[in-house]
Amino acid sequence: MHLPAIMTDGRTGRIWALIAKLLVPLVPVSLVLYVAHLYLGDNPALSTILPYENLWRLADFLFPDPGTEYLHVGWLWFLHVYLQIFALLGVLLGVPRILAALKRDPWRGTLVFFGIAEGLGILLTGLMLGPLQVGNLWEVAVLLMRSPTTILPFFTLGALLALADTNRRRNVALALAVAHFALAQLIYTTNGEVAWLVALALCVFVPYVRLPRLLSTVLMGMALLPVTDWLGINRLASKRITFGARNHAQGSNREETTS
Repeated sequence: MHLPAIMTDGRTGRIWALIAKLLVPLVPVSLVLYVAHLYLGDNPALSTILPYENLWRLADFLFPDPGTEYLHVGWLWFLHVYLQIFALLGVLLGVPRILAALKRDPWRGTLVFFGIAEGLGILLTGLMLGPLQVGNLWEVAVLLMRSPTTILPFFTLGALLALADTNRRRNVALALAVAHFALAQLIYTTNGEVAWLVALALCVFVPYVRLPRLLSTVLMGMALLPVTDWLGINRLASKRITFGARNHAQGSNREETTS
């Protein structure tokens, strides 16, 4: 959403401002969760306060700590991967040559970026399956399913669709989405992108729906609920923390599920 304005004035500060807005509620909520779990003796993972909850399985694989059990706050992964992606975009758009290329044709530049992101994901998966011998396809998929290399292609597809200014470009974006879905089912066997792609197809074929004002207001509020829930605002507002059921994840770690 910020891309057109950035291309107009060249100010990438909007992305860093967006990151700051995400951090304002996220940092205190994360600190409260971390301290509360420490107090309860749950041994919370550092990913509760450091933005890598989406990568904790990969981090545990690379830096194993056998015999130690950590609690993971599972709902933080989505915010952490978006922070990582926004930071990457902020750095890339800060390169004058890249920004100039996007200004010439935003859709084509995003298409190139999608190809690079998809290629990096395939390359990393291939390296882990082959030369690095990390494990079988399922084990590699579990390690990478929430990594930026897995999420970024789909994130870029959304931008590609938003920037499409002709029917041909919209159809190309949709075709790439279907191709990405097929690829994801082959090498990212645990990420469940079916619902995402159905939503993307609806955006293509049904971009606008006329609704009564009252109904649209209710639906907008419902759409915002998951965001406010994930940010933890409702937990602070009610002056309590929901600690939910704790499930055993892979290895010696536990992951908290929110109710």
